[in-house]
Amino acid sequence: MSKHFFSKRHLLVIIPILFVLIYVGTIIYGVNRPLPHEDLSYQSELKPVIEPTFLKDLAYEQDQERMFDEEIFTYIKEMIQSADDFVLFDMFLFNNLYAEEDNFPALAKEMSDELINKKQNDPHVNITVITDPVNTMYSAIFPEHLQNLTDADIPVIISDLDTLRDSNPLYSGIYRMFFQWGTLEWVGGLPNPLGSNGEDVTLHSYLTSLNGKANHRKVIISDGEGLISSGNPHDASAYHNNTAIAFKGGLVDDLLITEEAVANYSANQSITTNDPSSEPSDEESDVYGQILTESKIHERALSMINEAAEGDTIWIGLLYLSESNICDALVYAANRNVSVQIILDQNIESFGNKKIGLPNKPVAYQLLDQTDDNLQIRWYESDKEQYHPKLLFLDSDDSAQILSGSANFTRRNLEDLNLETNIYLSAEPDAEIANDIRTYFERIWSNEDGIYTADYETHKDESLWLRAIFTVQKLTKLSTF
Repeated sequence: MSKHFFSKRHLLVIIPILFVLIYVGTIIYGVNRPLPHEDLSYQSELKPVIEPTFLKDLAYEQDQERMFDEEIFTYIKEMIQSADDFVLFDMFLFNNLYAEEDNFPALAKEMSDELINKKQNDPHVNITVITDPVNTMYSAIFPEHLQNLTDADIPVIISDLDTLRDSNPLYSGIYRMFFQWGTLEWVGGLPNPLGSNGEDVTLHSYLTSLNGKANHRKVIISDGEGLISSGNPHDASAYHNNTAIAFKGGLVDDLLITEEAVANYSANQSITTNDPSSEPSDEESDVYGQILTESKIHERALSMINEAAEGDTIWIGLLYLSESNICDALVYAANRNVSVQIILDQNIESFGNKKIGLPNKPVAYQLLDQTDDNLQIRWYESDKEQYHPKLLFLDSDDSAQILSGSANFTRRNLEDLNLETNIYLSAEPDAEIANDIRTYFERIWSNEDGIYTADYETHKDESLWLRAIFTVQKLTKLSTF
């Protein structure tokens, strides 16, 4: 009897210890696992960039009326329509889901119809769509517009997120141990969190979404032209402020390599092109550029900020700013007399859901608390839409450097967790694209022809409780940033 009791007592100790060891081991592996393809976290060589074009979507108030200047998806439609060889369309949010009481342009259907029409009119053009599983609510549904693409003989590749590193490790450790095999898929009939106009989903789809992983890229390639954007073909995002850069030349081939990697590891597929090469290798330009993905974006952003000198201006336009090394570098730059001018979203609106200002409100407070007047912050004045760019511009007397694309300046976007794509450009300060971006920032900073931004004091939140929540989320990594 005593022997039996002794065995049970030890079992009660051993089981929790084994659980903790397996849980911790799962977390460590999930955070450090190898990336699923060698061409992720990619940095191309610097190459001449042909016809770099800056595009913007702007929402602002003018004469007490809300105005919307939209360029990006108009340009994308032209790229699709003019394609003679192939189209690659890789977009994070590509759906028509939102709260039924709201009303948005049918952007997802518009873009899918554009691709279908192109395929029907020019069957020889190879079209491939890559998107994030959030649009299927992690296999719970398959939206009509994606099914229409498939029916039109356009491959739709759903990005594999399971093999990416874990960005919410405390939760993902539990998920990997108990839920990743769909153990709760039978629990259905749950409301779609993306919008009340969507189909019901399963408990498994909710649990999967909490991992916080994403193919966050926004890339279009059509024949010899590429476009890297911050904007999504998502109905509820149709009025967001966004930026994009289109370009031609050999750098397009590097962009295609990064997309081929996702198609290959996600679905063991290739991106079919009739003639994948773009311009000859002896092309010349006064603008040079790189394709950067994942953590290579982080490295480039830090190098740009760290090399800024007194007399230079750092312009930043962002939806989210929270990554610690970036924030520290901005403080150091301002304190060595670099002019740092930052435009941030207020983080109070997300597809009809109210937010409390995280992460930008406490980060803005911290930045200003550690610097003098060399660092200034303005809030974008939004009305339901978001200020959604991810744009860094180092403006010097002898050069202009630009970093633009899908990556917010957060841990999740910059540390090999999400899939991200940016383009880096180096140009003369009077190059057309440098002038266009400089004009863009000056316009919205000074409210030239409308109301775009407000000063820091107008929308600040320096409350201790908000800073405490931010600190806890940073430490636990249980956040969207």
